[in-house]
Amino acid sequence: MDDLNSIVKKINNKIGTRDYFYISNEVEHGLGLADLIHNFKSVCLNYVDIVDYLYEDKRDIFCLLQHNQKTKVRTSAGLLSYLTSNPLPSLIHDWNFNGACFQTFKISPKFENLVSDLGGVLVNTPARLNRLFELKISQSRLLGKGKINIPKTYIGVLGKFDYDDLVNKLGSNFVIQYNRGHTGQGTKFIKSQKAFNEIKDLFPKREVRVLEYIKGQTYSINCCMGKNRIFIGGIYKQITGIPELTSKKGATVGGTWNHGLPEEILEKLKIEISKLEILFKQNNYLGLFGFDFIYNSENQEVKIIEINARQQMTVAFNSQINLLQGLIPLNLLHIVQILNVDIDVDIDEYNKIGMEEIDAGQLYFRNQADISTDIKKEIRTGEYKPQIDSFDHDSIIKQTYKIKEISEENVLLYTRKYQEEISPGHEVARIQVKNNLFDKSGKLDTKYVKFVSQVGNSCI
Repeated sequence: MDDLNSIVKKINNKIGTRDYFYISNEVEHGLGLADLIHNFKSVCLNYVDIVDYLYEDKRDIFCLLQHNQKTKVRTSAGLLSYLTSNPLPSLIHDWNFNGACFQTFKISPKFENLVSDLGGVLVNTPARLNRLFELKISQSRLLGKGKINIPKTYIGVLGKFDYDDLVNKLGSNFVIQYNRGHTGQGTKFIKSQKAFNEIKDLFPKREVRVLEYIKGQTYSINCCMGKNRIFIGGIYKQITGIPELTSKKGATVGGTWNHGLPEEILEKLKIEISKLEILFKQNNYLGLFGFDFIYNSENQEVKIIEINARQQMTVAFNSQINLLQGLIPLNLLHIVQILNVDIDVDIDEYNKIGMEEIDAGQLYFRNQADISTDIKKEIRTGEYKPQIDSFDHDSIIKQTYKIKEISEENVLLYTRKYQEEISPGHEVARIQVKNNLFDKSGKLDTKYVKFVSQVGNSCI
């Protein structure tokens, strides 16, 4: 059986002398890999404290907004194009892009083509498969074909749907989803004929999927598809609509790996995951993905509601938790699969541990205004004691970005830089903990809510 050290050795032997680039708007998406992959280089757009800390740790990193605040680059493909078409800063003059390995947070055809032009190795699921599984229409058809347990769904042109007919089939509340959508903007919850007609009149020719509204708690699972089996990295219970942290009732403000799911529900999940294994294998899908599901405790049903055919936002954090569990981190397993590295791992044992509860979670404070706002007070990223009486921005215990370095009674606080513009609903501040976010009564611990709320409000 392979362990972490032997797998890392095999990966680095496969990479050889090539540089390995992780390119994303946020440097956080690739955290942890620099400790494992040699010749690892981080390229990011947004300038945050983690960039400074990585410099201090002697890591290879380039942050575009730190060097060029007037840049119009906004995507990973734009970052790669910028670096390969402009003179390199002296700090990274020896970086070699030709024939290198390239990984990004969310693949696009443009990024894929740029890597091909450089003669590079793409360490991502191909853009074609990303779109096949992630676009709502093709996703629904695939999941239906795979007999996955999903909400009752109808696909068609919006203008041809009749409200009364949909109510008869789906109930008085239902959901409309556009084929494309980002951070929930393509999902509309319909509770009246007026709301339905407004959308129908606005986009009569748009193809949509219409599905029944499912009551229950939403969860997310981070996974990696191997040659034959799925690795399960963690089950994440989503936390939504906390009024101190967001102005939107259904907005996600964090989550916990203390998922609280009973054993019989975990067994039902395993059945759905086995169906996904067949579906992904049939389409030659390899690497990271995730899916959301809703668990209704009243009828004990599990419904899969969305597939994210890529690295999910929580993977970097989840991978750090994997290490605390003694598991091979998911972000490393992704590289194993894409580079076709042969490893010997007991997947059943891996998944048994991956589905267990663990004391860890995160909460974030969102911009609650209807307009963008700037960060007016800079607070350093690092370890803090979650005091709830008043927040002292000078009370940092340690400047760090690693969850493993903080004590269980403290929090790891992530913040943004001074004068950064934060759009409505976007993250201002976030905490991560190696503890249960909920108290013994099952309620969200107020000390964590108050702490991140105080930090967020003091920043803006």
